Amino acid sequence: MKEKFIITSLSSTGTGKTTLMVHLAYLLAQSGLSVALIELDNRSSLHDCCGLPKPTAEFSTASILTDDFDGNYPFFPLWSDALKNKAVVCQAERNSLESVSRQLTGDPFGMFRLRECLDRFSLSHDVVLIDAPGQQGQLSLMALCAATHLIICAEMTQKCISDINALFEWLYKYKTYLKSTPEILGILPSRYDHNAAIQRNTLNQFPAFAQKFNTLCFSPIRQSSRFFNAYAMGLPIFLDSPGSTPCYDFTENGHLFKKMNQSKLKGLDEKMLQKLPAIAPYIIDAIKK
Repeated sequence: MKEKFIITSLSSTGTGKTTLMVHLAYLLAQSGLSVALIELDNRSSLHDCCGLPKPTAEFSTASILTDDFDGNYPFFPLWSDALKNKAVVCQAERNSLESVSRQLTGDPFGMFRLRECLDRFSLSHDVVLIDAPGQQGQLSLMALCAATHLIICAEMTQKCISDINALFEWLYKYKTYLKSTPEILGILPSRYDHNAAIQRNTLNQFPAFAQKFNTLCFSPIRQSSRFFNAYAMGLPIFLDSPGSTPCYDFTENGHLFKKMNQSKLKGLDEKMLQKLPAIAPYIIDAIKK
């Protein structure tokens, strides 16, 4: 496979993985890259946050994981008016994906099914994003086996630090099964609430924590009700609320410290955190190199 694969995966849900994938798909396409987004999460939430009709089992991710898949990917265009068909999505249908996952759990080669599919029927897109489930199971392992690159989403809690440690242990456990160990592009602090002192303290720890694993920490994505408003409209925040603060969290280095009340910066290592790169331009540069 010549494509670059990027996935999110963590040992807990609710860490903003789908939010990241949806907005990366939009920003990568806006930068001129062609994007295929594959939903491998049985929560099947992309139809809501992308404003798409619910897929049938025959026109969903489950269909590409079957033995009789013929290479006809069930892609649907994402926000075609804005992106001019530069981004497409293969949605999950909950029941059929869960059924396929159960069947493949008993297959010693089941974890390689998506990788084999992409090897045999290669895609022409510049980048493939895989929206993987949070829990460490068959579908997460399938995503890792297909991936070349990995982004780790993390909430600002002490539990999340232990979850990331567990994820790295899990990666090490399955390292021998992977075609190649996915390159970890970095750790993304997400759903950050600058009003919570404990989250500010946790954020201070993340750059050094990322260095422990020889990777970097991205500038955080803040918690915002604008994401929920955008999802209700089936749009990325860049189309629903252009110019809002969360947009710049994705795209502008050091935006966390702009127009911020000093009381909300209390306890933050401003000098260190201002150096953290925004995730979108970093990923775009990595792909276009």
